Amino acid sequence: MAMTDDPVLREQLAGLIRRHRIDVAIETGTFLGLGSTRFVAEAMQQVGSPKRLVTAEVNFANWCRAKANLRPYPFVDCRWGLSVGLDRALAFLQNDEMLLNHERYPDIYIDNVSSPVTAYSRELLGQAEELERMPLSTTGGASEFNGKDYLYDGEDLLARLLETHADHTPLIVLDSAGGIGLLEFKIVLEQMARKRFAVLLDDTHHIKHWRSLQHIRETAGFRIIATGASWALATHLLGD
Repeated sequence: MAMTDDPVLREQLAGLIRRHRIDVAIETGTFLGLGSTRFVAEAMQQVGSPKRLVTAEVNFANWCRAKANLRPYPFVDCRWGLSVGLDRALAFLQNDEMLLNHERYPDIYIDNVSSPVTAYSRELLGQAEELERMPLSTTGGASEFNGKDYLYDGEDLLARLLETHADHTPLIVLDSAGGIGLLEFKIVLEQMARKRFAVLLDDTHHIKHWRSLQHIRETAGFRIIATGASWALATHLLGD
C-alpha cells in the first residue's frame, strides 16, 4: 500500500496536525504534486487554516505540471530546485557505507544493486545537466528574458527552508531521490537539533529512509506516532 493510500496515516497525520496546531510544512520531492504533496495539503486543510506548505522539485517538467495540479491549494508554494547541494550529495554517495557494501544488506531495497553509487550519481548529474540545458530564454527586441533566472530557486533548498521555518514547529516530509534520503535527514538533524518539529518519512523499507527510521527509534527526543509498511510519522521535542 502506498503511503498516501493508508487510512491509518491519514487519521494519525490529521490528529498530529490538530494537536500541535501545525500550519507550516516543508516537503522534498514534489514529483507531480498528486501524491504526498496533495495528501499533506488535504490533511492540513481538514484540520484548520494552513499558512504554508512549501515543496521542492528538481525536474522542470514535473515542477510545471505540479504547479498546475496544486492550484486548488493556494497555500502550497511549489519550488523548482535541488533540495541539497549537488557537490555535497555526490560526495555523500561516494562515501555511503551502505551503497559501497550493499551486499551486506540484502533486506534493504536499493534501486540498482549492480552499481548503486554510479546509478544514483548519474541520476543527480543528469538532473544537473538538465538544468544547464534548459531552453528557457526568449529574445524580444533588444532585451532577453531568461526564465531560469526568475524561476529556478537553486540548491540547498531544504536547509534554507528549515532556517526560515525553524521556529514554526513545521511538519517535514522527506520523499526525495532514493540515494540522498539519509543526507536530507541528516540536514534536518543539523538544522533542527534543538527545535520542535514533526517528520514524515516515505520509503522506510528502502535505502532512502531505512536508516533514518532506525535513528528515530534509537534517539532521545523523538517519538514515533505511527508506522506503516513503508512510512513513519514521528515528532521531535513535541511531547504528547
